[in-house]
Amino acid sequence: MITFLVPTFNEKQNIFIFIDTINNLKLNFDYEILFVDDNSDDGTYDELVRAKDFYGNVNFFIRKEKKRDLTQSIVFAISKLKSKYTFILDCDLQHDYKKIQLCVDEIENNKMDLVIGSRFIQNGQNIVMSKKRIIESKLAILISKLLGINKIKDPMSGFFVIKTNLLSKIKNKITTRGFKILLTIIFLNKKFLSFKEIPIKFNERKFGKSKLNFRVRLLFIEQILRLVFKI
Repeated sequence: MITFLVPTFNEKQNIFIFIDTINNLKLNFDYEILFVDDNSDDGTYDELVRAKDFYGNVNFFIRKEKKRDLTQSIVFAISKLKSKYTFILDCDLQHDYKKIQLCVDEIENNKMDLVIGSRFIQNGQNIVMSKKRIIESKLAILISKLLGINKIKDPMSGFFVIKTNLLSKIKNKITTRGFKILLTIIFLNKKFLSFKEIPIKFNERKFGKSKLNFRVRLLFIEQILRLVFKI
């Protein structure tokens, strides 16, 4: 059993498209889709209620906190995970969902701790982003090397499958905020983490608005400082 853990905020238009996309992949393993919503205000809740009623493998939780945050939404959901592996991915339809089966095969067959869908291997040819976004992402990856993360090409990815027990072990240690929870996970497990990266495409968003703004950039700086100084 795999749990797809999907953090959402104002993704009303994408909920059913996302679910149908996953279900139409005809994956060869059992799975559930668990949404954790950051108290959206665009009608996402109503769509999640409809989806839970319509599909037998969909559930959701609402995180009702004043300070909305993707990382802390995932932390909120960790205690609710029951499967051996957790696949964390976004609902914005930008990820390369066709690579899900390959990622799961890698982590199960090769007994890895973590398999990452990477945008920055094979010379970055899999990216559909603006030059500004690419530069910002590569700069963030360069900064991550200050944390001793040197071997992973894309520690900023939001598309990865991991052993659930590794998440459970570090749940109470995750004090960071922002969109880059994988970076924190790697940092907290880096002494004993076995991993592999799979090249993925990264597509343009079709519906909804990007969450990347000045606050998100500040949260990344805060994340680095928290990890460096262990606060």
